Amino acid sequence: MNEQTGIYEPYVHKQSVEILRAFREAFQCNPEVVYYPGCSSDAAPSQAFPESRVIYVDLTESDIRSLKAKGYEAYCANAHEFVPDASPDVLILLNTGVNPEIASRSLEVGGYVLCNNYYDTADKMHELSLFHFLGVIHSVGDLTWFDAESLDKFWQEVETEEELAARDQSGFFARVVQKQTGKTENVLAEYRKLLEQARENAIRYDMSPDEPLFLDMKLGNVIQRLPRKREGGLFIFKRVFRDVTDTSFTPL
Repeated sequence: MNEQTGIYEPYVHKQSVEILRAFREAFQCNPEVVYYPGCSSDAAPSQAFPESRVIYVDLTESDIRSLKAKGYEAYCANAHEFVPDASPDVLILLNTGVNPEIASRSLEVGGYVLCNNYYDTADKMHELSLFHFLGVIHSVGDLTWFDAESLDKFWQEVETEEELAARDQSGFFARVVQKQTGKTENVLAEYRKLLEQARENAIRYDMSPDEPLFLDMKLGNVIQRLPRKREGGLFIFKRVFRDVTDTSFTPL
């Protein structure tokens, strides 16, 4: 980092580049414009889409200065107010609290949204009728691949003890149940009771009961939503309608 100017090297994770390249190859997508609001100082899209115009937006001045110093097109602005001067072909939302409905307003039919679910971004995208969920890019070790199998399971909570055990590799849910109830069996049923109590307490303390992670004020414990039957890395959505009044389906 240059201490005098506050400029540092933007970060580029190899895995992030490979995931974005996997999307490009799976959909034969060579976007003219890529829009990345809430980018921090992540310059991976420029390596994944070297021939594209990539527009970076973030509120952190040092991140934007650092991106600009390396020649990237970057703007220090509120992503909820900023509107790109060209309609993007690809919108990237990673580890950001940027509202996807607002960020995608300039995306035309046929445009893609690539996001993870760190701030429930994928969940919020799934609720938008203008978009169609196409699949997920997974990355484990040196392997990166596109997955379009059993997509409905990415939105379904586990329903059996076996499914919970398979998803709960760290034993988080079993530990919470044992700590709060002293029980070691019927973990799923007992955890659902704790969730219901937590939601009631959230309402009582004027907290949102719909947040995926919230503090149960009464139990003094962090209660997390149940895992999904399938969970993914990079979720891919495609815009198929122009607006909420357009009911004509556009082929994918």
